[in-house]
Amino acid sequence: MQEDIEPILSPRHRRLDLFPIQYTNMWTIYKGAQRSFWVAAPATFRRLDVLEWQESLTNVDRRYYSRLLCILAVWDGLSGTLNAVARFASEIQVPEAQFFYTFQMAVSDVHTESYFQMLCDVIPDPQERSMLKESVLPLPSVQLKAAWCKRWIFDQEAPLATRLIAFVCMNNIFFSSSSAAICWIAWERGLMLSMTTRNERILQHGEAHLQFAALLYNDYLQIKPTPDAIGRIVGEAVELEKHFSQELLQEPILDLNATSMDMFIEHFANRILRICGLPPLYEYAINPVRLSTTCS
Repeated sequence: MQEDIEPILSPRHRRLDLFPIQYTNMWTIYKGAQRSFWVAAPATFRRLDVLEWQESLTNVDRRYYSRLLCILAVWDGLSGTLNAVARFASEIQVPEAQFFYTFQMAVSDVHTESYFQMLCDVIPDPQERSMLKESVLPLPSVQLKAAWCKRWIFDQEAPLATRLIAFVCMNNIFFSSSSAAICWIAWERGLMLSMTTRNERILQHGEAHLQFAALLYNDYLQIKPTPDAIGRIVGEAVELEKHFSQELLQEPILDLNATSMDMFIEHFANRILRICGLPPLYEYAINPVRLSTTCS
């Protein structure tokens, strides 16, 4: 039983009194995430952003970003993100961790609402949005990513540390190319600044997820996957994200092409591993200069 080896999973650590705080490092990350909380505003895009979408973006741009926003909007439901977070909150018995993960469920809902707002602002026709969703959900790369999440994160027999590493990959590597592309259009062209600002705030929440997972992994978990197993989890996630990026980015957007995006995904994976105290997987990964300032 994991509960016999992992102290934070043991019912002995369950307590009704929150104060005094016993796990101050967990509580500090939780309070930081709480201070950065925001709600999805009714008008996500400035009027100028919608005008830029209509007049400044090319057909290739609009096709790419509309598909991207659609996938981001439905991703939590497709991947089972909320179920994964709820499982962490129920199996970890430490109240400070439970507070963090239950809060993250509310945060995930805000992200979903925000992406839906962005999508509705630029594609106001419900029928067009429905057709868009029907066209992107069957994409092989999207289905493969969703299947990967179910295989690694919802494995009933896998130790918590293994599922935590997989969850970090889902919450970070599986968003790396999307985040880079959204940053890119503002950085390179000065367009769609509201979309970029909102996405950067979402990335801040993702960073809190990463920092909390790294804390649990490094300081509180005893049963950890082997380096080979970690390499397999991260390597599979990277290859799936590359496939996803290539399937969506069929035509280059300025200098943003499949090759530069692949380099960024590998760089991003190495950064996650370093934060978790693990050696990098991609020895020669190079971060394209223009992406480094905005997205990593």
